[in-house]
Amino acid sequence: MLAEMPGVGEGGVDVSVDDESLTIIGRSQETRLGAAAEIHAEYQPRSYRRVFTVSRDIDTTRVSGSISQGVLRLVLPKSDRAKVRRIPIQPE
Repeated sequence: MLAEMPGVGEGGVDVSVDDESLTIIGRSQETRLGAAAEIHAEYQPRSYRRVFTVSRDIDTTRVSGSISQGVLRLVLPKSDRAKVRRIPIQPE
């Protein structure tokens, strides 16, 4: 799962998951240009929260994530019970 989070760094994101939902909370930080006068700001500091329904086939104990250049990447692996199991067929 990818989520674009402009202006959000590692310390500005919280992700939690339970059996039914995945919650992402992001807080962007204001960037200052030092003594330069700001003419236009593309992004304003803000916070947001998104909640997604998670399939029961997801192994919530193995969810992992990383953030780089404002893009949050979450890996939601399937549980072993949800994976297709091949049944070997023996000749008679």
